[in-house]
Amino acid sequence: MASNDQQSFAWYEYVVFSSMFVATGAIGLYFGFTRKKTDNTVKEYMFGGGKMPVLPIALSLIASFGSGLNLLGLPAEVYVFGTQIGAVMLSILLATIFLNIFFLPIIYNLNASSMFEGGLKAVAWSDALQSIFIAAAMITVLILGIVRAGGISNIMATAGNGERLEFFNFDVDPTRRNTFWTVVIGMTFTWVKFLALDPVSFQRYASVATYRQARQVSWIMCAGVIVTKIICLSSGLIIYAYYHDCDPVMTKKVSKPGQILPYYALDIAGKYPGFNGIFLAGVIGTALSSLSTSLNTLSGTLLDDFIRPLSPKKINDSLANIILKMTVVILGIVAGALVFLVEKMGTIMQGAIALNGIACGGTLFIYIFGMFYPWGNAKGAICGTLAGMAATIWIATGAQLAIISGDIKYPGKVMSTAGCSSNQTIPDGLNSTFSGFPGYGTEVIISNDVPYLYRLSYLYYGLIALTFGSLVAVLVSLFTGNQDLTKLDPKLIIPQLRQFLPKDNDKDKFYIKEIENDCDKPLQEIIDEDLPSNQQKLLQ
Repeated sequence: MASNDQQSFAWYEYVVFSSMFVATGAIGLYFGFTRKKTDNTVKEYMFGGGKMPVLPIALSLIASFGSGLNLLGLPAEVYVFGTQIGAVMLSILLATIFLNIFFLPIIYNLNASSMFEGGLKAVAWSDALQSIFIAAAMITVLILGIVRAGGISNIMATAGNGERLEFFNFDVDPTRRNTFWTVVIGMTFTWVKFLALDPVSFQRYASVATYRQARQVSWIMCAGVIVTKIICLSSGLIIYAYYHDCDPVMTKKVSKPGQILPYYALDIAGKYPGFNGIFLAGVIGTALSSLSTSLNTLSGTLLDDFIRPLSPKKINDSLANIILKMTVVILGIVAGALVFLVEKMGTIMQGAIALNGIACGGTLFIYIFGMFYPWGNAKGAICGTLAGMAATIWIATGAQLAIISGDIKYPGKVMSTAGCSSNQTIPDGLNSTFSGFPGYGTEVIISNDVPYLYRLSYLYYGLIALTFGSLVAVLVSLFTGNQDLTKLDPKLIIPQLRQFLPKDNDKDKFYIKEIENDCDKPLQEIIDEDLPSNQQKLLQ
């Protein structure tokens, strides 16, 4: 293994690194100063006027999902536990299929700023630019890594000998950390939420001009995210091939596996002029991309769901546009301040996925229940949401406490320091040249005192929330009275079920203002009360 000397930033590194921020800022200034007065509206700010090109929107989504957690965490996951997590690519494909069949026909026509209704141009183009920096950094590491590791065949042979190549572990035991089933089943539900119901995704689909373009965005995004996963998985295998007999974690060169990619990148490519700047720009670009899209969308959600309802007077488009921008600035300052808290939290890869599972399961349940079960009522939805999230939080909390106490351990696969050179310092107290467990699959060490539910794979948390929530919601709806289907808007139900709804419920969506009592009256009620039977039949 090559030594990792301390790398310093030369002037040209600062130039490369700063170029991303200069270009990103220039994009924001361009769209800020060149817009017309007619563009100063909420629709223009939130959806780019509904006329954004397909490619930058798709790249914006790819950059959003290629977060720092993915860029740094996925190679570390492969390095320690193997490639079984790569089955998530099948989950992404399945989630995109579900998106196009069931969800996109509904969400594209809602005309809402998020699924919670409740400067897209600059954000989308900035994301597209940042995705270029991300790709440049990762591809550079990939190419140099392949060369330094002796070629693809040598990488695959080393990974095979180290039992890192694992894609089809069909063990059905739900307590295993990563198997084909835990990854595909568990992550499919998580990715359906990301792709279909996340405000960031929804805003992007609504920003293009046609439904066909929205579908194109979804498939380009799917392909791009899968390619990103392949690059990250390959990076993990390359890093393992390079450090398989001199683990930087065991030798304390890095304190945790999540730091292995930056350490490796500087180890093999830090001597090349400009690389440090490109790599740092790529890593920070992933964070900025996720942050910018989230802040832009969150500001719209706050405006529609909190500020407008609580405002004593009507908020016009010009004022709303100012509020949106001020909200983004305030939220950005808060997010920046939280950095000092997050850096104290240690490794968060598994914790982040577990928390996503809890939140995604609860959110996904609400919309699946509403879109797929027309008979469900509000009481059922509320009770189901609370039950699903309570069950998952209970299980996740119990599992986390067991991990903290040492009753559940994930030692990972075998690593070694047997090949470390004589001039490398081995930490005092390291009494073995090997760590981890051999064999197919990921070993989980569990105390007999741990309840079975706490042993379940963290990848199943979203499915647990969805299952518990659906069961409770259906039962509550049955006992409290199902939804009246004649008053249900068919546009809120998946297209495949609309043919089973009553044929006359469309009329209930039309209202006529009655001057005498100044109230809205359903058109169907007026037809029934005020028209002769022959005219009623004609209108019906």
